[in-house]
Amino acid sequence: MPIKVVVVGAGLAGLGAAISLSRAGHEVQVIEQSGFLNEVGAAIHVAPNATRILKAWGCDLESLRPVHCNRLQVWDASGNLVWTPIVTKERQIALNTTDEWLLTHRVDLHNALRAAATNEVNGRKINIRLSSRVLSVDAEAGKVVLEDGTIYVADLVVGADGIHSRTVHAIVGENQGRQSTGQNCFRFLVPMEKIQANPLTAALVAKTGIDGVHAFAAHDRRIVVYPCRGGQLLNVAGIHPAGKETNARDSSWLDGGSLSQLIETYQDFGEELQEMCRLAEDLKLWSLASRSPAPTFVRGKVALIGDAAHPMLPHQGQGAAQAFEDAAALGGVMTEDMTIEQIPQRLELYNKIRYKHAVTVMMMSKTHDERRAEMLDELRSYVADAEVPEDMFAFTWPSDPIGEARQLPRFTTASNQIKCDRVGSQCNWCIHHDMDCTFSSDLRPKRRRQDGSQRISLIDRIRRIDERRAEAAAIGWKIGNIAPQVGVPSLLPEGLRWIESRTGTVIPLPNLCHAPWEKPPLSSTPPDLDGVHEVVSTPSGLPARTVLKRYLDVYTSSAIHAIFPVINSSLFYQTIRAAYSPPSHDTKVHSPSSRACIFAFLALISSLDHLATRCTAPKPPPIPRDEYAMKAQALLPSLLQEPLNLDALQTTLLLSILGILTGELQTATNYNSISSRFIIALGAHTMGDPGAMPEPAVSGSRDKETRKHLRDLFWLCYAPDKDLSLRTGQSHCLRDEDCDLQLPPGYAEKLQSGMTYSAMENAHGLLFPIDLRLSMVKSRIFTALYSHRGLQKNDAEVIRSIRELDEELELWRMSMPSNLRPRLSFAKETSEDQRVDTMYLVLTHLNYYFCVNIIHLAGSRCEAWRSTSTPAGMMDGLRLSLTLSVEASRSLLLFLHYSESLVSVGSFWTLLFYPMSAMLTIFCNLLENPRSESAASDTQLLTVTEHTTERVFLRQISRADKAAHLEGITGFISSLRDLAQQAVRQATRETRPS
Repeated sequence: MPIKVVVVGAGLAGLGAAISLSRAGHEVQVIEQSGFLNEVGAAIHVAPNATRILKAWGCDLESLRPVHCNRLQVWDASGNLVWTPIVTKERQIALNTTDEWLLTHRVDLHNALRAAATNEVNGRKINIRLSSRVLSVDAEAGKVVLEDGTIYVADLVVGADGIHSRTVHAIVGENQGRQSTGQNCFRFLVPMEKIQANPLTAALVAKTGIDGVHAFAAHDRRIVVYPCRGGQLLNVAGIHPAGKETNARDSSWLDGGSLSQLIETYQDFGEELQEMCRLAEDLKLWSLASRSPAPTFVRGKVALIGDAAHPMLPHQGQGAAQAFEDAAALGGVMTEDMTIEQIPQRLELYNKIRYKHAVTVMMMSKTHDERRAEMLDELRSYVADAEVPEDMFAFTWPSDPIGEARQLPRFTTASNQIKCDRVGSQCNWCIHHDMDCTFSSDLRPKRRRQDGSQRISLIDRIRRIDERRAEAAAIGWKIGNIAPQVGVPSLLPEGLRWIESRTGTVIPLPNLCHAPWEKPPLSSTPPDLDGVHEVVSTPSGLPARTVLKRYLDVYTSSAIHAIFPVINSSLFYQTIRAAYSPPSHDTKVHSPSSRACIFAFLALISSLDHLATRCTAPKPPPIPRDEYAMKAQALLPSLLQEPLNLDALQTTLLLSILGILTGELQTATNYNSISSRFIIALGAHTMGDPGAMPEPAVSGSRDKETRKHLRDLFWLCYAPDKDLSLRTGQSHCLRDEDCDLQLPPGYAEKLQSGMTYSAMENAHGLLFPIDLRLSMVKSRIFTALYSHRGLQKNDAEVIRSIRELDEELELWRMSMPSNLRPRLSFAKETSEDQRVDTMYLVLTHLNYYFCVNIIHLAGSRCEAWRSTSTPAGMMDGLRLSLTLSVEASRSLLLFLHYSESLVSVGSFWTLLFYPMSAMLTIFCNLLENPRSESAASDTQLLTVTEHTTERVFLRQISRADKAAHLEGITGFISSLRDLAQQAVRQATRETRPS
């Protein structure tokens, strides 16, 4: 039976809801606060998922005076084409749709909806009341009160009153308030005849064409241009950071903008774009504000749609389309044959159909396409099982809520519940309610869901833990009364006998040539090129310079350059010129070192998660990372024959860092050794303040900038050198006693102000891969406790070294700001005030807990444990030291578990060493103390870490990381856990009374 509906708001969403519900057979009253007297807004995208709905509602698309969008192109700020993400016809074929992508004026679209709304359909006509402001909405009573005292009572109230919604109060109580995004948007229209009459702007549109959307992007601002009104107007939107000089009101279309401010904002853009800005007419300044989505779109008799439910920012061009989808879905569930008693269940179905999809699009619309992955945590705070869509066009364009509504089951009423009668696969209702479905009509094939099923099948393939548990192949470090060593793990016969005595399990002697945190050597395979299109190359084999520029933009516009300052942008242009210039008559070949440097640079930057480092540059095209790394390596013999030069040093450093990122530790160590020798030969290891140092012995590098860069390269070599020694057990290449360890001026202050996520983009100093002060501590840990000389120390010397290193590490910890400082013992409940929001801070915390672990674990090798005459005080100190080691290991694993979402894509091999070393410590402690109260929780912690490791592994960038790699790692962890559990069970049996 028809129900009474009141729609609050007659914008695009409100008119869409009115049309949809009226066509479903209901009586619709629309209330609008404006008088429809002023044209507001500018041009708008009407994507295929929107045009599909408009046609179903009977809207005349020709009345939109549209321009058919044939392509989306991205250009740099100078007006050079970077790439073409979308060719519409190709994408329509791929997505099996014929619906149009239109560019129109918002007013034309609104007029088309008004025309459709005023048409009488099946004897019903929509009533629209203008110039009426809503005062309040009562969700339970379905009551709408206007400011003039008029009261409407309805069976259904639809809140379509936008971001400033009053209706949303009926669902969430007090409005959450709008939140500034820190961005503003200039919007203006320019008549096309005016564009064509100006030589500069005429040249611009001749280059771009007038049949698509064109985005001109710089690192923190962009201009988006596209036509409307049949090509008579050019719409321009300029999105940029909000400055103090701007005074735009939140989300207002009506604020006038300043032409001088517009020109100043885009003064670094190309001359053609600046001239286009000078032609602006009726310039508006719109503050991009948002608010959180409603926790539910329905309550009582109220349903929210459009920006009232999920305020959209413009970055995906889906605001109107998602409002139309809401309206279409609402009309689909509110069928003509329903009863008033069924309204709550129908609204629940509407919420389940729309909430996840609409909120996902909303979150993705908060930022540019290349930075969507940053939104995952916020998205999951509203939709726990949500994922970031791989392709927003594939996610949004095929959406067809009207088509889905036509497939809904025939609803009946029983105990006020909706049921269906389908036999076979589930209908929408039963899918959402996880129940058997008995609906009898056939569903047409749906588009393939992007629900992660491929990931699940991968986990199934690689998780064959049960089959391996009995094998217990590789256990870990040298074990004998818990005697650890860094480097490649080995088990001595006495260690194996000790494990057998504790677990009752005989362990075969392992035959390992790599550590469990190192990628195992596999058979030779060709470079992985999955997902990589053929890259246009030059005669030298290098990619086109435009590709290199894209990756250089990523490097310079993100925190990557602060973390890995391996190149200096101005000096690197000399490298580029040398590599891309034709060979001279004397050399006959291109410069080997410059080419190798570019290949290595591209291989490294393409391995990094630039989204996690505040990158503002567009996403570059994919390149064959492994192939470029191999090309750089192939040039190494020629590089070593050249006179010593900066490019050669940069190449070996880049390859060393790449080896760490890809888990190839021996490769990384080899290249770091070569880099260290280059550093020493150039004198960079003894340089102090670059402004007061002697000139380095390198031809053509006599300026201060080059000397400073060489000093940066020293630190970039020094930090991995210390890390690799602890990972591999091999000696340092750069010994502290041979180096000037004076830190860069103001290093600590700049580091602490730039290591959080919000500060990374504007970091004024270099971060390096790790705090250099902590690298110095790690250097002294290895030298004092794990070097050849350190391993020869007697008990008193070991204990003294432990105490001194512990004090030094604590001084470093206390030098950190309190909100960034690692806790002595991590617990989620006591760490809420910590500001750990970057991968950099995650690694800092992991390094701290690792250092505590290995400092105090060294006490386990003291002879005092095996002596019967050891003083009680010394034994108490050693027991306390091992307690600190175990507690630090627990803290490390717990911290990693709770910080998993911050782990950058592709950083698996970088951080794997830390949890693996912590697990080995906990494992040894479990075997030594299987009756302790913490045994059960420690065993469970090993299980949690195994699953965390799996999830982090599956987020790798490169598909060169094989399932076999994870099998070995998880097999190792599960073996530790199983052996620990056996030790606990055996200890329990031994303590039972006979």
